[in-house]
Amino acid sequence: MKTYFIQIIFSIFLLTQCQDLQNHQDLQNNQDHQDCLDSISTESLTKGVIVAGPWNPPADVLRVGDTQDVPYHGAPRIADGGYCESDNPWACSCHHPDCSSGLPGTLAFARYLRMAFPQISSAGGFQCCRQNTSNTANLSVHSIGRAIDLMIPRINGDADNTAGDEVANWLIVNAESIGVQYIAWDRMAWSAHKSPGSKFNPFNGPIPHTDHIHVELSLDGANERTPFFRNGLINEPARQCEPRCDGSRIIDANCNSGDCAAYGNTCIADPTPRCGVAECPRSGSGKVCGNESLIIDCHDGALVGTGECGQFAAYCSNAGRDPLDATCVSAFCVSGPSELPYDQLKCSFINGKQIHCKNDGSFDLIDCPTGQICSMMNGQVACETPRPECQNSNDPNQVNIQNVCIDDHIARCENGNIVRVEACEGNNRCQMINGQPICVSAVCLNGNTIKSGHQFCLDNGMIGECNAMGDVIPLMDCLANERCVQNGDEVYCVAVASVPDTNDMGNNPQSNDDFGQITQVNDMRVNLERNDQDLNSQLGTQMNKVYEKPKIDSCGQSYSKFELYLILFIFTLIYQRKSQIYQRKSQIL
Repeated sequence: MKTYFIQIIFSIFLLTQCQDLQNHQDLQNNQDHQDCLDSISTESLTKGVIVAGPWNPPADVLRVGDTQDVPYHGAPRIADGGYCESDNPWACSCHHPDCSSGLPGTLAFARYLRMAFPQISSAGGFQCCRQNTSNTANLSVHSIGRAIDLMIPRINGDADNTAGDEVANWLIVNAESIGVQYIAWDRMAWSAHKSPGSKFNPFNGPIPHTDHIHVELSLDGANERTPFFRNGLINEPARQCEPRCDGSRIIDANCNSGDCAAYGNTCIADPTPRCGVAECPRSGSGKVCGNESLIIDCHDGALVGTGECGQFAAYCSNAGRDPLDATCVSAFCVSGPSELPYDQLKCSFINGKQIHCKNDGSFDLIDCPTGQICSMMNGQVACETPRPECQNSNDPNQVNIQNVCIDDHIARCENGNIVRVEACEGNNRCQMINGQPICVSAVCLNGNTIKSGHQFCLDNGMIGECNAMGDVIPLMDCLANERCVQNGDEVYCVAVASVPDTNDMGNNPQSNDDFGQITQVNDMRVNLERNDQDLNSQLGTQMNKVYEKPKIDSCGQSYSKFELYLILFIFTLIYQRKSQIYQRKSQIL
């Protein structure tokens, strides 16, 4: 439907051109002009023209173009009332009374083209008062507000003729109605004031115009005095776009687009598109955190500047602060960016100095008395005499960090200061193992040596064992009717009825005798188990002899009656003996 709408507009433009050309002196035959309009193909205006070479309009477009006549109005000489501060023709250094930031028709036409042709990424070039790059004695037509640069992004470094030719061809066909006096695009130029057959020529200027179409308006066009403006066509609704992000480019409802990346930002759907950074809110000014160390200065969603808190051993944090009031918080005072700083004393890594942390995340250094260190040994910051376990670095640029044992505490020393301590709890002792301090169970220590593999009774009745690191590992749980008893390096689980109360041992004169009886009971149980194993072995031996005896006769009789009675007697004795062993074992247990 949009294509049909454009075609209708083209037809109106062409009819208007025909009406104006009827009174033109150079038009010799009105019928020829009408035939030209009838023969032109709308497809020629809108189809994608994909060519490797320069801009090459279709023949029907050039035929209509030959009927267009717009007088050329150039820019004034710089010397006529003006001057330039620089010889650089690109520098906006000129001053002249005719310089303008865009005449009304030029600005209105630029807006119209942006809406009518969404492939135009931007339309401008009015804000710079400079020289003409082809003739530096004159001002640029851009400078006097009558030229527009219609940006068409390149493809593979060359002009996108599919996108740009459509616009340039449309400008030719409608030149007289609008007031287009000159077009430059993709190494070619079209001049409306030249005679038919000579309007389209190679562009000889220093810029090939492969990334934009240069359009110049006449005085009448730039001042809205042509039919295009008088008949209200400039106000006709044009194509609309859905606001969106296309990579880093932002596109608004009027199909205007721009590259957010050109300003160090990106396009964000928030929910309507905006240029900015995701960390910055859509409105408001202030500072936010980009990550743990990066602080970002924002203004209305855009990045203004950044700072690196990490360079000052600090985190970027807004803990307890307004969202736009992030600040750098010293890593000496908090363990991470989410921790709220508060007023406190800590020990510095600088020998003999305390750190006074403040609520805003900053800090001051406080000196201890001469010859003293900062210490956390008593659970709070204090100045005290240096400890021999902690050594100070003689190099001011080096931090000597040690982890040592001090009074059954694991202590971290930094340049002689005790900055952090961890107490060994319960019956544990601090011990240096492989150069590192660890908390070791006292029962696993023999002087400064860990008794790896040592077994003992735990308080819960289980048998425990010391591992190589001095940790107590539960090894075995005694049965419900048993109790763990230790005799020297030996540990037993014995029946509860046979075990004296360990609380009485040492206080009861009979306790040592009772313990001796317990030992004898355990020895008896071991001997009975060995006898049981011997009887099982003997029984197996006799059974093997029975099966291995060779046959004597064809009846298959391997034993005499006497031998069979003897074997039966031996089995009976073994059975009786095993029964006695089971009875004795049950009595002991």
